[in-house]
Amino acid sequence: MNTQEISRFVPSQDELFQLVKYWVKEAISDEWFIFWGQCFGTSDLRRIDEDWDRVAEIRAILGAERTEIAVDEAYQEYAQLGDRGSWIVFRYGTRGERAAYQELGGQCFDHFEQGVAELLVSRVTKRVFRDGEPKEQESLLKEELSRYAAKLHNFKNKGFVIEVFGIYFPCEIKPLVLTTGVNDPEPSRDNTFRGKLTVEQGKAFLAALKGVDEKGEDALKALVTSNDRAAAG
Repeated sequence: MNTQEISRFVPSQDELFQLVKYWVKEAISDEWFIFWGQCFGTSDLRRIDEDWDRVAEIRAILGAERTEIAVDEAYQEYAQLGDRGSWIVFRYGTRGERAAYQELGGQCFDHFEQGVAELLVSRVTKRVFRDGEPKEQESLLKEELSRYAAKLHNFKNKGFVIEVFGIYFPCEIKPLVLTTGVNDPEPSRDNTFRGKLTVEQGKAFLAALKGVDEKGEDALKALVTSNDRAAAG
């Protein structure tokens, strides 16, 4: 392909949106490597700056609103790829919380004593949900709910779904959603949900899911498969 042919290419808005996500994920990956490996050089920092420079260049064409949506989606998607606890500290921890996690975990986080990592992650999560900015709380909430949605879909990957905070859950989860006190415009329909949860209701829904999860995987699985077993019986 020659230069003249390339110059005639005009990316669409959707293509620019995906390019933003690509460069944000590159930046996240480079920043994560430093956090995890606890060793870096000037070239690593320069590469991160270059990643974000590309995002800024595309923002000038795509616009701030669409760019911010793409950035948020990139973080949400990246959050599902690795270890939950380390990600939460990396993404939401204060400088002191991140430093403590690195010190106690050692390089590559291989040296945590039993229960220590979980305790540090719990402290970060509780602080964010208690004192964090609304956008920060919603971001963490969506990441946590997305992990549960993936688990539930592994138990049952067919059938109707309902949407909560833009995340699709098996429709059998609707009764648990309704325990948050959210208004349901169609209460007689079990396989649809058009209500909107506040962040506080979302946190209550997450707490309900965690409460079931603490009883064991079978209890979590039963949320979406109990009707199947009843029908078979």
